[in-house]
Amino acid sequence: VRARARRELEAMVDDRAAAAMTAQRAARRLAAQRDAARSRAIALFDGAHWSEGERAWTEVEVMGTREERQYRSASEALDSVLLLDPGPGRAALRAWAADLAFERLGRAERDRRRDLADELASRLLAYGDDRYRASLAADARVELTVAPAEARVWIERPGAARQLVDPVRSELRLPAGSLVLALEAPGRVPARLPVLLARGETLAIRIALPAASAAPPGMIYVPPGRFLFGSAESSDSLRQVFNAAPLHEVATGGYFIARYEVTFAEWIEFLDALAPDERRRRSPRSNNAVSSITLTEIAARTWRLSLTPTTRTYSAEAGQRLHYAARAKRADQDWLRFPVSAVSFEDAQAFARWLDRTHRIPGARLCDEYEWERAARGADARTFPGGDALGPDDANIDVTYGREPLAFGPDEVGSHPGGRSPVGADDMAGNVWEWTRSVQAADAPVVRGGSWYHGRLSARSMNREYGEPTERTPLIGVRLCATPP
Repeated sequence: VRARARRELEAMVDDRAAAAMTAQRAARRLAAQRDAARSRAIALFDGAHWSEGERAWTEVEVMGTREERQYRSASEALDSVLLLDPGPGRAALRAWAADLAFERLGRAERDRRRDLADELASRLLAYGDDRYRASLAADARVELTVAPAEARVWIERPGAARQLVDPVRSELRLPAGSLVLALEAPGRVPARLPVLLARGETLAIRIALPAASAAPPGMIYVPPGRFLFGSAESSDSLRQVFNAAPLHEVATGGYFIARYEVTFAEWIEFLDALAPDERRRRSPRSNNAVSSITLTEIAARTWRLSLTPTTRTYSAEAGQRLHYAARAKRADQDWLRFPVSAVSFEDAQAFARWLDRTHRIPGARLCDEYEWERAARGADARTFPGGDALGPDDANIDVTYGREPLAFGPDEVGSHPGGRSPVGADDMAGNVWEWTRSVQAADAPVVRGGSWYHGRLSARSMNREYGEPTERTPLIGVRLCATPP
């Protein structure tokens, strides 16, 4: 009886092992096909062929579902054997199961599937295979070179004390995950570089801090680097909700980005420098069913703002404060420090050209979407500038003042430091949408960041909304970038 039971068990083991091998081979074939298709799809997105890219990405997702189904079949076949006979005689099968889990883990991490990666890491440890314990805990190696040599560098991680790097020119071994390198040096522009490290990788980082004299006023320097652009949501969500590309790695060169959105005070300085006809043409104005805003020159270099966020109109001249009727906090504000709005994409481009031409901000321009999203969310694909959650007071959005109709309206720039981005920029979620240059269609207008009237979904950093070059609304404003000299 025992011999027959053993023969039956071994026959079942052989059958399950054969099924696992067949499924694993099928999964690997699909994985190779999907990797090639994925590379082609990402190349289409990065090459500004988004329609073709979306069609190709739908095929990638179908392949991914089939691949994962085969991998799960292989894992389940091996697990069924180990559940029936977990004894020491199954060491080879247990090692195979561990190898399979590690193979799947690498795929899940590449695809940014955090839940699946966590599940597979736990499963891998449960097999008791010491070969992979070191791999799961492997540090990344960072080859860091900073100029000038006397620069100081700190490592910042969520929930950890700031760590000074010494010496600056060094090889660092750091745990995988998200961090920020904060850099400063005498006579140089300080900078913050968000970095996302993978287990066991080697990453060379070379940063040259620009001279302080080269820094445009009110701007932050973002060093060259990589980040995750787009959304990990499914194709339907990508197209219909966020208008986003699939989540993938993109790199940018170094650039400057404004710490704050352009204010009315800065826009008025621009208007005062224009000829009368162009001044009238570039003056903020918009009326729609929800809200309206008008900036009027009532005398030479004297301006008055009329703002109707919902049902009540506020009016104030320069030097007068604006009082929101139903706010318990931030009720009285200096409207000159509000983000300018009701200016078109074309107006924003003219403003940037004026700043460049007059050398107020050499190289001033509208940010492209790569630059904007990198500054907003850092390197780690976080949902909002401050992390994966957005508290009611981390940004000026619909719930910030309780959705009270007479409390809606813009805030002075910098009023919500809780939502500051990893590079140090404020109000990249909420307050007003910001004009950017599309990476989907050359120099087409796209707005990013959400507004004081919209909710958290709109304020997600991967969210994109299409605009029109002459569109004006009280909910869209401007943030500038500049090219380093």
